[in-house]
Amino acid sequence: MIDHIPLTDCIKGRVYRVYSRNLLVGAYDGDGGFVGIREKFEQEYLDTEYHTDRGETVSPVKDLGVDVPKDIELKEYLGVIGGGIKSNWKLFDFLRQIELEALKDYDQ
Repeated sequence: MIDHIPLTDCIKGRVYRVYSRNLLVGAYDGDGGFVGIREKFEQEYLDTEYHTDRGETVSPVKDLGVDVPKDIELKEYLGVIGGGIKSNWKLFDFLRQIELEALKDYDQ
C-alpha cells in the first residue's frame, strides 16, 4: 500500500502529485475531488477523480507546495455555451505546466 496524504490533510486549491490510473497531478477541489488532466482516445481534458479515503481512485502522495491562483476556477468546465461545453483552459494550462515539471523529476 502506498503512503498517501489523508483527505483531512488536503488543502483546497493545493496541487498534489497523485497516484491514480488517469492523473499525474491534481488540484484539490475542497470536496474530496482532484481535478487533473486525463487522456482518453488521444484527447486530453480535465477530469475529477476522488480520494481513496472516500473509497475512490486517487491517492495524493506529495504536496507540491503550489496553489491554484485565485483567478482560476477549480472546475473541469465553466458551463455550457451555445450547446457546447466551455472548457476551463486556464486550469488546464496551469496544471499542464506543473505536470511537465513533475515529469522532469522522473527523468532524473
